[in-house]
Amino acid sequence: MADSAGRGPVSRGIATYKYWLAAGAALLVEGAARAAVIEDLTQLSIEELANIEVTSVSKKAEPLSAAPAAIYVITGDDIRRSGVTSVPEALRLAPNLEVARLDALSHTISARGFNSTEASNKLLVLVDGRSVYSPLHSGVLWDAQDMMLEDIERIEVIGGPGGTLWGANAVNGVINIISKPASATHGGLITGNYGTIDDTIAGRFGGQAGGVDYRLYAKAFQRDHSRNPDGTNHIDAWDHVQGGFNFGYGDDTNQFTLHGDAYTGSLDAAVGDETSGKNAVFTWSRAIGTSLPIRVQAYYDRTHRNQSVLTETVKTADIEVQHGFDIGTQNQIIWGGGYRSVHDTYDVPPPFGVVTKSAHRQLANAFVQDELTLSPTFKATAGIKIEHHTATGFEFLPNLRLSWRPSETMLWWAAASQAVRTPSRLDRELVALPILIPAPNFDSETLTAYELGYRGELAPSFTLSISTFYNEYDGLRTTSLLPPGAGALAQLQNGMDGHTYGAEIWGQYALTEFWRLSGGLMILRKRLGFKPGVIDASNMQAAGNDPGHQVQLRSIMTPLPELEFDVGLRVIGELRSAGIPSYTEIDARVGLHISEHLDFNVTAFNLVNKVHPEGGPVNTRRLIRRSVNAGFAYRF
Repeated sequence: MADSAGRGPVSRGIATYKYWLAAGAALLVEGAARAAVIEDLTQLSIEELANIEVTSVSKKAEPLSAAPAAIYVITGDDIRRSGVTSVPEALRLAPNLEVARLDALSHTISARGFNSTEASNKLLVLVDGRSVYSPLHSGVLWDAQDMMLEDIERIEVIGGPGGTLWGANAVNGVINIISKPASATHGGLITGNYGTIDDTIAGRFGGQAGGVDYRLYAKAFQRDHSRNPDGTNHIDAWDHVQGGFNFGYGDDTNQFTLHGDAYTGSLDAAVGDETSGKNAVFTWSRAIGTSLPIRVQAYYDRTHRNQSVLTETVKTADIEVQHGFDIGTQNQIIWGGGYRSVHDTYDVPPPFGVVTKSAHRQLANAFVQDELTLSPTFKATAGIKIEHHTATGFEFLPNLRLSWRPSETMLWWAAASQAVRTPSRLDRELVALPILIPAPNFDSETLTAYELGYRGELAPSFTLSISTFYNEYDGLRTTSLLPPGAGALAQLQNGMDGHTYGAEIWGQYALTEFWRLSGGLMILRKRLGFKPGVIDASNMQAAGNDPGHQVQLRSIMTPLPELEFDVGLRVIGELRSAGIPSYTEIDARVGLHISEHLDFNVTAFNLVNKVHPEGGPVNTRRLIRRSVNAGFAYRF
């Protein structure tokens, strides 16, 4: 079990959890003889799954079956039945994502390639509309992204650019994590997992007062050390405590929500690494006649990180406005704009440094999109976003999307888009004399993408999605060697170009009323090279470590109303540039509905290999272990 020595509030939380686990075991014995038939409202048919409403493709609600993009939806029930205890591990359920766990707290996640610590900077991640994209290194610090998983309504995962609607850095994809409204979480819930690697305790309570729905939650976890290649512990065990609130009010005209989180985490090592943060998000929408509602969202986010390699504090304030209306019967216009202010402070110990310790950067944007109905079955969508960055000036992000829907169960679509990754602070200001000089002229990395896709029901019990893509990249980052007399050996430059192409295929098949199969296949090919005269000293680190293929298969069975049995298989191709061989892993979960108040489950992860690597440099690589969790959910 995870070592909890000297971990303060987390240890107390785990002690409380063990009490509830004992209580749950007693209820298990008592309730086994009287298990009731429980209707799980999240068990949707294939047709109902195809009509889940999504909002990330067009910034308006539309059925999944009509969304002209490579979008995969992870439902809250998918997360529950996977048995995972963290957001990054839940994202493994999306067949159009590459997910690699590096150690006890770190993951790299990408779409359509470029997955490594240095390269996974082309994926925009939103949590209820709040961007968690880091301005320091242009990526996501996954150890700081946590929430009570039972409060997630769905996760929309888009493969391909989303710059026209979501802005810069939505290059290879967008992940949009959407919470349940407070009105859907009345009552109390306590959940926990006790395992060989992860210990977790979480609780929430919701209700209504004065017409306002509310939800309060708290969560704590301990995560045990990963392994070094020689079998010893790498001292990277992680503790995390988080809490938050959600308030919502609505009538036929106005809808208000206010929600926020606060967290702190610490590394169980002598260096004393720690993170902390807090955020608040306010959203208001107002219905205006028959047009789309006007929507205003504002958020504030503060994050702090104290590590041996740097200390950083980032304060972000953001506001955006969106509205939509019809012109005649053929044109639907969606338009909007926003402003973001980022204050950040970085302290990097020698020999590295940044040019300016503190900086203030601003981003302003405006977008417009027109959905033109050319016929009852054919639509064309054209849009553009114009952004102005303090660092790079104006960026233009256009998009053209065509969709043909010959029937209610079939959709063909094609798209051409452009997107950019704007320079991070490290791209332009990292310095380590006499090795590396700053790169004040480092420019945006650019992508031009072409996509073609199909989504449909081949039979009442079988759905299939196929997406193909061809991506052209310009100005990818290199650590370029400099000529003698330049003042240093190297400088970060936009020295790499090239293209990638591939396909993403996934589907679901209902064998019986109680047994469903889902699967996915991703194929990726990369052709990247250096511009004339560029010599890269980093061994193409910015190109990422990507498998040529990955396969996913899940079996979801509910043979009895009181029993669930789920198995997941994943096959990850060889990571040649990292020297990591292909591997296969199996996860399995058994869930029991004990009563209307209590569920119990046991989940095993990584059953094939006792340990295996998933990423990271050879000299600092960690091994991911097999693990088993026992968990419960108690509702009151």
